[in-house]
Amino acid sequence: LETVQEFRVESSNYPAEYGTGSAGQISVVTKSGSNEYHGSLFEYLRNDALDARNIFDGATKSPLRLNQYGGSIGGPIKKDKLFFFAGFSPTIKNTDRFVVYNDAARTTGNYHRKDFNQNAIGKLDAVPFSKLRLTSTWIWNPSYNRGSLPDANGKSSITDPWADLGSYSPSTVISGQADYVATSKLILSFRGGYNFSNN
Repeated sequence: LETVQEFRVESSNYPAEYGTGSAGQISVVTKSGSNEYHGSLFEYLRNDALDARNIFDGATKSPLRLNQYGGSIGGPIKKDKLFFFAGFSPTIKNTDRFVVYNDAARTTGNYHRKDFNQNAIGKLDAVPFSKLRLTSTWIWNPSYNRGSLPDANGKSSITDPWADLGSYSPSTVISGQADYVATSKLILSFRGGYNFSNN
């Protein structure tokens, strides 16, 4: 949220830039730098001590530690001509679970899962002259998890390699846009981008 300037949902009468889109258009505009330096820092903490008991966890709560922190900064590289904006916000979530299996021996086990999501953005805005504005944006948000958790009710397979399970999903978006004011009644806009993700 520290990197979002504007969020729009349009359901009818779309501007020409959306072409022949139907049903709905959702737009998220990222922040840009300006002629003054601005920045922010934040932290969000959640853990099991602050949570109510999950009805599916039985009599005890699974230990949970979730931490999201980050910040953003923007400003001029060259006043009135070139501006930058950057933000970074990783999220780390650790969950532990103690399980009593429903087998004859009432086998028990302790399990751990770590989820790590990284979110970074870099943006450059340039105004070479009054009628032309250039923008380029880079967004990087890979995520991974290490370990998995069996069901708290003890019905999962005791032989599954829970500690060895996990995944990694890289993700990158690069985009650019040029807006040229040709006349008082005509604006030419060109945009392009590259989106990569892998599950």
